[in-house]
Amino acid sequence: MERISYLAPYEGNYRVFIIDSVNSIAEPAANALLKTLEEPPPNVVFLLLATNEATVLPTIISRCQKLEVKSLSEEDMLELLRKSHAMEAADAKLLAKISNGRLGWALEAARNPAVLGDRQKAVDTLIKVIDGDLEEKFKVSQELSSFHNRDRKKLPDTLRLWLSWWRDLLMIIEGNPDLVFNLDWGELLKKRQSFFTSREIANHMQELIETIEYLNQNSNPRITLDVLMLSLEGLSATRSEYAPLR
Repeated sequence: MERISYLAPYEGNYRVFIIDSVNSIAEPAANALLKTLEEPPPNVVFLLLATNEATVLPTIISRCQKLEVKSLSEEDMLELLRKSHAMEAADAKLLAKISNGRLGWALEAARNPAVLGDRQKAVDTLIKVIDGDLEEKFKVSQELSSFHNRDRKKLPDTLRLWLSWWRDLLMIIEGNPDLVFNLDWGELLKKRQSFFTSREIANHMQELIETIEYLNQNSNPRITLDVLMLSLEGLSATRSEYAPLR
């Protein structure tokens, strides 16, 4: 990128580089980027995208101008998906709910079935973890940590999906089904509502949030996930009188 950034634009006055998930890039790449930012070429604009400013190197932040991009509201998303992109009402409602205001993600999910397929695989894995014994939980921990070594973005995304599932379950237990995001998981959530207390779910959600933060801080993924699985084992022990529901 450093070499390309010094080339003149093909057309227009500026060459623009968009660097996604700058908080997830490895340290050697971050240091190379920092060198470019310290002595930027003329007529070049760098847009660095990050979901968590706290995990970006302070030296990089100090050389950037911060711009906060707000998500679209659910109502605006629904209108855009239905009117501008001719999407069916049910599909548009689901994507407006689960996209968290990200129009690009919603359109990609509509075009590419693998996006929602990966989302379903994530919740299937969560159910396997909840219902499985400690050996099964550690097996999943090993699998997820191996994936993380190849793709550092996928594991935090999976855990955020788990967090969303627990959040929806909490909404149902607390009598607020209208606030559920993941509409397509409705039946599964209803089957699970008697398994846990609100306090147990809230505590585990905090464990998940801390796990994501630790991974963003480059903690050892296997150890971090094993600790998470142990917390789930304690949670599962409180409902031992129930049979697993698939």
